[in-house]
Amino acid sequence: MALYCIFVGKSMKHYCMFTIMDNVLSVYAHEYSSFAIKNDGTLYGWGNNYYSQLGDGTMTNRLTPFLITDNVKFVSAGDSATFVIKNVNILWGWGSNSDTKIHNEIFLPKTKLP
Repeated sequence: MALYCIFVGKSMKHYCMFTIMDNVLSVYAHEYSSFAIKNDGTLYGWGNNYYSQLGDGTMTNRLTPFLITDNVKFVSAGDSATFVIKNVNILWGWGSNSDTKIHNEIFLPKTKLP
């Protein structure tokens, strides 16, 4: 991981950027979690996982990106639910179903995505 910092002004306040991952096609960042689709269609996520919104079947927060699923072309997320469109144009949703965010007639168990 590469780290780049600049120092500004007399107080030498510093701002740093670092490389998270390479070959990223798109990124979605929310207040609590972030997602990246790589050029090969793999979806990575990290951040808060209180509602299992990272899609790994757990409620464990993740500090570093981890592979969630593949063949993804779009991702969108809220504070407690996540949605992806896979290459076969099927919409997947996971996380909290409060207020029927995912669907009003189903309950999705906290299981790892295919």
